[in-house]
Amino acid sequence: MARSTKRGARKAMPGSEVIEHRTTPTSTGFLVPSVDQLATELTALEHHFPPPEAAEIAADCRWFQDQQTNGGLAAYRGMNVAVYQKAIVGTGANSLQLTLDLALALKLHPQRLVVEYIPRLGEFLSESLSRA
Repeated sequence: MARSTKRGARKAMPGSEVIEHRTTPTSTGFLVPSVDQLATELTALEHHFPPPEAAEIAADCRWFQDQQTNGGLAAYRGMNVAVYQKAIVGTGANSLQLTLDLALALKLHPQRLVVEYIPRLGEFLSESLSRA
């Protein structure tokens, strides 16, 4: 895995290693953009790239489902993972920030990435039981 930079983000060459997203530390804590800010940036970025091919996205979705079914994503429980060209190219707590960071790093349309949350064991079951 790539080394952390001074800003806290882990970066790698496209296709070589997983990029682990971290928010940028500040003197008062962590700088966390709002959902509206991230959505605005993603929308603006979409205009700089051609729309993705549906077949490419579908292939990555099938690969993701196969990995999830076969237990290949257990190490990523509790995280969002980003898939591109049948490989995990990044992880992070915030799916919008992860998508933005990777789309910029990989120079591609944000919707070309398949970003999914991998729940911890029993995560949704325990939430359901606590509401009952």
